[in-house]
Amino acid sequence: MATLKDVATLAGVGMSTASRAITGSGPVSADAQRRVQEAVEALKFRPSSIGRSLSAQSLGMIGIFAPTFFGAYYGTILKQTDVELRALRRHVVVATGCGPLPPREEAIEAVKFLIGRDCDGIVVLAHDLRDDDLLMLQRLHPRIAFLNRAHPALPEACFCPDHRAGGALAGATWFGVNTVVPRGALSGQFGHAQFCPPRSNLWSFV
Repeated sequence: MATLKDVATLAGVGMSTASRAITGSGPVSADAQRRVQEAVEALKFRPSSIGRSLSAQSLGMIGIFAPTFFGAYYGTILKQTDVELRALRRHVVVATGCGPLPPREEAIEAVKFLIGRDCDGIVVLAHDLRDDDLLMLQRLHPRIAFLNRAHPALPEACFCPDHRAGGALAGATWFGVNTVVPRGALSGQFGHAQFCPPRSNLWSFV
């Protein structure tokens, strides 16, 4: 199996130049890029995911907890998350609460399982967790985000949409612009600042 050193030797460049050309992580001349690419193809070189992980000190892995794989709601979230993360060269590890324990205990054990996998970040969709559970899990893994949860001590880790305003907007869209909706229900901007706590960045760990 060809190594990075073999590629660099065949291309007539240093190993650091070959590495930058392959990963796109730094400046490389057009000529060196071409020679490295030709060497990669000639040697059928395939970069090691383990080597990349060690170099970047990241597994490129995002953990997701959902109560179940099934249903339009969770299934759609999991599918679209996988699509988006693959585009960013990340992959997903999913854990669910489908087990013999009570839902809250299943959720805690599943999230701890993801923490033990050294995920770069974890997204949790769990309504069975108590507020003190959120604090405990965030202490175990600071790069964690809780969807559809709000906690005053975790403003940057919780993402909780305004469901009432969202429902009013959906109703107005469905029935037409002349529909009467509760006064103030559509106030404000339906953007990131409206739906997320200040300074929140759900995908900062991606």
